[in-house]
Amino acid sequence: MSKFTNKAQMQHLVTVMESNPDIARGFHKGNKEALTRFWQKTETELNSMGPPTKCITEWKKVWADQKKYVRHKAAQNLKQKKGTGGGPNKEQLLSATEEAIYNLIGMKSSVEGVTAKSYGLSNEEATSSLQEEFLDEEFSATELEMSENMPMDISGYKMLNYQVA
Repeated sequence: MSKFTNKAQMQHLVTVMESNPDIARGFHKGNKEALTRFWQKTETELNSMGPPTKCITEWKKVWADQKKYVRHKAAQNLKQKKGTGGGPNKEQLLSATEEAIYNLIGMKSSVEGVTAKSYGLSNEEATSSLQEEFLDEEFSATELEMSENMPMDISGYKMLNYQVA
């Protein structure tokens, strides 16, 4: 007898977990009897869709293994996205069931990191603000003094000396 979970069972397990996200994430706030009743009901439903048939402990392990597999796959995809290239794309697409698990568990922040809120001007706003200030000052070609003996900066480029009238 095979112990592999069939697609219908996996889809039903995801559907059941979507209706109980606290249990799916492993943070059940209720009492233990309610949690036990939930898993007994889920076991009966999943086993009726079998084979295979499994006990509560085995169904919990199936759910934990699926979460681990999806987390690992998502982390590998992120690693591929952040790579510098130089080879074929090795990103693995998530199936609909895997995508549902990924969204249900809230793994995006644990895999991709927490985005920080930025304050102040964006790069575009800062650049346009500086350009506007620079363009507001009037320069003429005679006011810009350039000489052959201009000092060099650290990078080796000649620095311009200018005076505003």
